Amino acid sequence: MQEHPIELELRAELSASVKSNILEKLKEIGSLTSNTKRLSVMFFGEVNGQKLDIRVRVTNGNCEVVSKAGIFGSHNRTEVSQSITKEQFIGMVRFLSQLKFETKIGERETTNFELPNNIIASVVSAKHICYLELEKISTSAEEKANHIELQNLASQLAVTLINTEDEFQELIKRLNNEVDWFFNYTPEDYKELETTLHNYFS
Repeated sequence: MQEHPIELELRAELSASVKSNILEKLKEIGSLTSNTKRLSVMFFGEVNGQKLDIRVRVTNGNCEVVSKAGIFGSHNRTEVSQSITKEQFIGMVRFLSQLKFETKIGERETTNFELPNNIIASVVSAKHICYLELEKISTSAEEKANHIELQNLASQLAVTLINTEDEFQELIKRLNNEVDWFFNYTPEDYKELETTLHNYFS
């Protein structure tokens, strides 16, 4: 059986003043690859003791379902994705509602850079909250060395990494309270989701 890739990812929160500086540094050491606008319906739960983060999302008009397995906020979750059509988006949300997972709606604008050694750097904005993601797809054999490489890059950029689950949960709490909204599968929630989704194709 083929090993699922590990999404090795480190994060650091950025203040508004630091954000512009980081963008300039990333332009110097890498190349800008895309600017994205994304709407995600995020399902958080657990199956057989394994934490799952499943997302039905649209990014610049392209829809997909992504499943990430592993502790939320960890740097080494496995990931599987499947493209869907925009007509399947709401149906997939209804399908996954059967899992009874905690569900949130989030919107993000992201600037993506390709850096040397197959590293992807993303500056993510969620209204007034901003954070940096440093990612390198890895195998289990490569994970340790690649983790050190990403830590060294974070030091080069002079950012303070989110190192613990508690720190990550504090960021999630603020996103919950100030940016994202909980989806409770009411007719009103579906209507609001459909209206918001329409904006990503107009």
